[in-house]
Amino acid sequence: PTLEKVALAAAAVSAADDSGDANLRRDALEVLRDVVKFQLKMPADLAAPLAMAAASYGNSCGAEEIYAAVKKVWASKWNERAYLSRKACGVDEEELHMATLLMEVVPAEFAFVLHTANPLNGDQTEVFGEICVGLGEALVGNEPGSALSFTAKKAPGFPSTVRNLPSKMVSHHPPTDAPTIIARSDSNGEDLEGFAGAGLYDSVTV
Repeated sequence: PTLEKVALAAAAVSAADDSGDANLRRDALEVLRDVVKFQLKMPADLAAPLAMAAASYGNSCGAEEIYAAVKKVWASKWNERAYLSRKACGVDEEELHMATLLMEVVPAEFAFVLHTANPLNGDQTEVFGEICVGLGEALVGNEPGSALSFTAKKAPGFPSTVRNLPSKMVSHHPPTDAPTIIARSDSNGEDLEGFAGAGLYDSVTV
């Protein structure tokens, strides 16, 4: 019955989108996310694997808490930015599949993303990097502001140029007194031709 509610809520989003009313679509997306986050019950065959996952991280959280995080990741498929990005790129809703990875958070002081070719101009002779304070969620979660970014030539000495100075006002840091689990989005969006899904979906700490 709950999956039927998900299907009905998804149909309501499609109808609202067809109407051309942005506010109606926004409200319908919120309803759909809430159905996923608050009404989906844990399948019986998932309880044991999640309990094992919790135990492997020292039982710092329970299976229900992990499942709540998984549902939030799934629900983020229908945040407005992700929905509109798929629509703009002609990606049907049925083509985008969401999976969730569970892993321990490394209490990093800094995080980075490094592209082996410059994605801004397609230059294969240089790398493009971005660095932020704390966990990488500030980068991949598209927090406001700019990361420290640079380019470096694939040449002896790696001559580099700073492209942006950091201006992000938010950084993310896990607790240090116990292991922290993160449920990371792992959609097939980056494998779909003409569509880059990185940063559109949520990762949730437990």
